[in-house]
Amino acid sequence: MASLTRMPFGAIAAFALIAVTLVASQLSMPGFLGLSITCFVITTLAPFVHSLRRGFNAGEALYPFVVYYAVAMGVRGIALLVPEDSPYLAAIQDPRSATFQGLMGWMFFLSAIGLAALLLGYESAAGVWAGERLGRWLGRKVWRPARTSTVAAAFLAVGFVGATLHARSFGGFRAAATQDLVFVATEGSLGNFWKLVLMEFAVVGFHVLLLGELMRGGRKMRWGRVVPVGALVTSLYLVTSSKFLLLRILLPPMLFFHLLRRRISLAHLAVFFAVFGALFPIFYAHRLLGFGDWGAILSQVRDVPHDSWFDAIPLLGRAYDADSFVRVLHDTGRTAPFRFGGSFLDIFTFFIPRALWPAKPPSYGLEFADQYFGDVNLGGLSFVSPSLPGELYLNFHVAGILAGMFAFGVLLRAAWRAAMTGGAPGALLYGYFYLFAIHLVEGSIASQVEMLLMSVAPAWLALRALGAGGPRRAGVRELTAAAMAGRARGPAG
Repeated sequence: MASLTRMPFGAIAAFALIAVTLVASQLSMPGFLGLSITCFVITTLAPFVHSLRRGFNAGEALYPFVVYYAVAMGVRGIALLVPEDSPYLAAIQDPRSATFQGLMGWMFFLSAIGLAALLLGYESAAGVWAGERLGRWLGRKVWRPARTSTVAAAFLAVGFVGATLHARSFGGFRAAATQDLVFVATEGSLGNFWKLVLMEFAVVGFHVLLLGELMRGGRKMRWGRVVPVGALVTSLYLVTSSKFLLLRILLPPMLFFHLLRRRISLAHLAVFFAVFGALFPIFYAHRLLGFGDWGAILSQVRDVPHDSWFDAIPLLGRAYDADSFVRVLHDTGRTAPFRFGGSFLDIFTFFIPRALWPAKPPSYGLEFADQYFGDVNLGGLSFVSPSLPGELYLNFHVAGILAGMFAFGVLLRAAWRAAMTGGAPGALLYGYFYLFAIHLVEGSIASQVEMLLMSVAPAWLALRALGAGGPRRAGVRELTAAAMAGRARGPAG
């Protein structure tokens, strides 16, 4: 009893709500569903309420992760109950049936306790401890300003060699940008991943150039150098139709400013993501029609049906993770076996070229589509995301959700602490991690890790080339990354 009285009231209330919800699962499906939704709402609001006391920091990936998690699992889940017809759940979606209500209840409840585990990991001492040590190590690395332009130019050259190979010739860029890119992004991408890796060097080269400008202290930014290069790198989107590539180009610079110059607000990020989300119909039209006929693109955007939430709000139509998790709960252990870590195996083989291993298994996102959505017409080879809690569940049941989300919470805090103290190297690496953290809401975990490594590997090579970790030589102008970051911020910090 004495230990119970020392527990925070919030913890006691949380345990009580969980207990009542679990009891309701055995008594009333509508009651269980209502309580599960309540658990989810409370859990998603918790980090924002907590931050009202200590203040928000737009650089923390926790907040956009929670927002996207709330949209993909919560708002999408409510839409399924309205009901908005889901092409992924046509065989089982009946909001009036106790079976479907039970599935939705467990989806909301497990998503809620998974997010609660993530928040516990984020507030634990483990993430702070690891992040401070990593940040100090990164902050001691040497960044030689004289090398910035050379390294950036070399990486840009490598990146556009990759783009040329992707387009097959110097004259093939227009053809690559004007054709139907749906095939290029699906079946046509098999065996071409290494070209995308080469293109990532151009992204890193642009970011290195920008960081070099940001660390010039009180001197004005030389926008005449940065903006043309940024526009050139952004053009890579036209031959890939990858929205995530576009995000990797445009969002990290905002974080660099935040970490090295002056803080940005959550409003800045909200506007950025709102504008980006509003452009989704154009992105989809470009992927379908290419870049050759703006009239056809605008007609495609104008004629998009708005008969449902999923059509009217493109981001909600894309974020079908609640559907995937419901299907995982329905099928796993019945028609689909538990994987026990099998969905993570791609991490150990993705870097092997398909030319050397023609029979290399496809990524788990493709396998998941066949295994769980075999009754859905996906229009050919399609990558379907299992959702983060869904993938953790299909591997290790509820224990996988609790352990995996807690570990990810620790990683989120460690990355943020390292970014705050790691100077330019910390900012460069964190810019890519930030996007990885948000996108991980969708799964698949292995594919998301591979995308992160695709950015981090060339970034690390760039840091090595810039002198990070190299021996110091007398007479060479050099500063540690932390010192340069401090000089860029100025006395006000």
